[in-house]
Amino acid sequence: MVIKKSGLLLLILISFSCNRASENKEEKDLDKRSSTVVKKRDDGTLSSVNQVDEIGRVHGVRVTYFADGKTIYTKLTFDHGKKHGPSIRYYNNGQIYEHASFEYGEKHGLTKKYYKNGKLLAEFEYNQGIAMVGLKEYDKEGELINSYPTVEFKEVNHMASHNRIDLELNCTKKYNGTKYFLLESDQGKESRTYLITEKGSAIIQFYLKPGEFLSKKIEIMAEFPTELGNVYAKRYTYHLTARNNK
Repeated sequence: MVIKKSGLLLLILISFSCNRASENKEEKDLDKRSSTVVKKRDDGTLSSVNQVDEIGRVHGVRVTYFADGKTIYTKLTFDHGKKHGPSIRYYNNGQIYEHASFEYGEKHGLTKKYYKNGKLLAEFEYNQGIAMVGLKEYDKEGELINSYPTVEFKEVNHMASHNRIDLELNCTKKYNGTKYFLLESDQGKESRTYLITEKGSAIIQFYLKPGEFLSKKIEIMAEFPTELGNVYAKRYTYHLTARNNK
């Protein structure tokens, strides 16, 4: 009888140990499958918290924090690794700096920016990552800003030597980062071709055969970076007429 009791006790201990090991394994597996990722800095302060999908891509709201680990810096919404939905950035006093939205990785829709005191700084729209015409910026007193650069067009005739006429685009202010795009329509769809710039200028070249006449409407979109960190987009139409008299 004593031997049987000892055997029974040993069997119970083995069973308990196996069950405990199984529970530990299940806990580890749950940790691996956890959909929440928490990151901390070397000093232990909270850096970010976000959800992930089944293959580890950010999915849902991702919250990041300032160096104190408590004050929220950003709240960004993701869809399987791509920004999609509301995107909010904050000042370190808790006031919203920017409220924007994204559509599958591209800035899309209305964006509003604010000063640290809560007053409106700017409002503008993007369409699939492209800045739209209509930027409104305000100074700290709430007055609408109206002073922006513009584009000047200049025709340079090279017919005599190269059967070519150049259309130069120049900004009235030498802004670093000014971009020019040639706009073209095909079956109702508009495309943009980036024009390479050199020292703030861009050139479009047109070749004409001897005796050929050109009459063309040219559509341009210019993007100027503003002093408040936004993009001022403006559309221009230029009518070019030229003849190669050779």
